[in-house]
Amino acid sequence: MKKYTLSILTAAIALSPLTALAGESTSVQTNSNSAAVVGTGNQVLQNANQTSIQNQLKSGAYGIPTTGGAQTAVQVNANEAAAVGNFNTIGQNANQTSTQNQLKSGFNLPNAQTAIQDNANSAAAIGDFNGVGQNANQTSTQGSVDLNQYLPQH
Repeated sequence: MKKYTLSILTAAIALSPLTALAGESTSVQTNSNSAAVVGTGNQVLQNANQTSIQNQLKSGAYGIPTTGGAQTAVQVNANEAAAVGNFNTIGQNANQTSTQNQLKSGFNLPNAQTAIQDNANSAAAIGDFNGVGQNANQTSTQGSVDLNQYLPQH
């Protein structure tokens, strides 16, 4: 498993510069948790953390105008749990964070930034003295700075 993970990380790092040159960045993260317990004193804990950070630097170097590059982040999470019996506990937590930054210098159109975050928690508890706790936190931060507005115009 470690060797497989290392090869994926190596490939991702190797391809990162190509992604930056492409001008568009897309992040899609999905998560789904399901659980069912029957009996007494069971505990179901479902936690999901999704983080997407996208940065773009457009300089318009060598007099070549840069084109707009879209940034898209899609995060989807679904937690489902069922407990039948007594003294069962279900805890579901989802944290989703999307940060998109653009810094550009050049005469081009604004770049599109899109963040879509969706979370669904569902739980059913049948019996006595069961507890269900569900939390969802979603944060999206988008920023864009065009250096041309701060440079002297000829």
